[in-house]
Amino acid sequence: AQSHWKVAFQAYLHDQPDAGRLLREQLRDYPGHAAAGAALYFLGRRFEMDRDVASARACYQWLVRTWENHYYAMLSRDRLAATRELSVGMPSMEITQFLASVVVPGARPIPRDTVEATSVRIERSRILRNAGLADLADSELRFGARHGGQSALLGMEMAGAADAPHQAMHIMKGMAPEYLNLPIDAAPRQFWELLFPLPYRAELDKAARDQNLDLYLLAGLIRQESEFDPKALSHANAYGLTQVRPATGRQYARTLGIPRFTNRILFQPAANVEIGSSIFHGMLAQNNGRVEQTLAAYNAGPGRLTRWLGWNEYREPAEFIESIPFTETRDYVQAVLRNADLYRRLYGR
Repeated sequence: AQSHWKVAFQAYLHDQPDAGRLLREQLRDYPGHAAAGAALYFLGRRFEMDRDVASARACYQWLVRTWENHYYAMLSRDRLAATRELSVGMPSMEITQFLASVVVPGARPIPRDTVEATSVRIERSRILRNAGLADLADSELRFGARHGGQSALLGMEMAGAADAPHQAMHIMKGMAPEYLNLPIDAAPRQFWELLFPLPYRAELDKAARDQNLDLYLLAGLIRQESEFDPKALSHANAYGLTQVRPATGRQYARTLGIPRFTNRILFQPAANVEIGSSIFHGMLAQNNGRVEQTLAAYNAGPGRLTRWLGWNEYREPAEFIESIPFTETRDYVQAVLRNADLYRRLYGR
């Protein structure tokens, strides 16, 4: 599946005549592969280049309907909103039938009501928790998830009692691993707030204002970097919410007028977000405001970014992202942008 995707994407990137066929093949033969959304998005872009706007619209609408919370659905929503010409005409019968034939497994909506197996476990867990036996309370909920209980609802109960947002998020990711495949309205509001929390709101608001950054982009970045754990420390010796390395932190702290810098200051949310957002703002300026390139440099380093940009002429950011050779960085850039989009849809007015 991955080798076929590489061939299909290169064909698209270099405008080869068989690109459309290869993109369809990717989707038809490997609908469960990670590149399925990319294949359909670029098929839509190919239709736009061929002036078949109605077929492009059909691709984008299918993406938005099927993978609402994925990166390429976000791009498709943007194209549908920004390109008025996409609203005219009827898609070809061929593309309509093709899209109808693509079957992807959907995630089941999160139930609003508990069945008895779930209610019993929740009740027992609350008795144990009130008695100060939090570990046993959590074990009760985990046992319920393995034995006929509703895993996501048991996860929400456990996450709701967690001591910190990052712990709650970790629990939810384990108990509802398919969450990204759910439309927002297929789960209760609390489900999403536990998975996409917005703690340290005042600190984030201030940093976003001071550095002229999008608040939701900053939240999306922190969710990917540290999951909002203020004490996060990576193998690469990066500290805190925005994962700042001490040497860089010291340099920026001086500029920001933060006195008596020590590594432990990076574990303080306000200082970390102030320093991290300043670093990100500086990198954004170096990349002429191009968010996708800045995120790639933030994750993999500016040297690698320069090398990757030299490989091709990219017509749009999505082509650049899909060309990143490191899976970790490619996934990271898409995830931060997808997070930001979800934060905007959940918390934006």
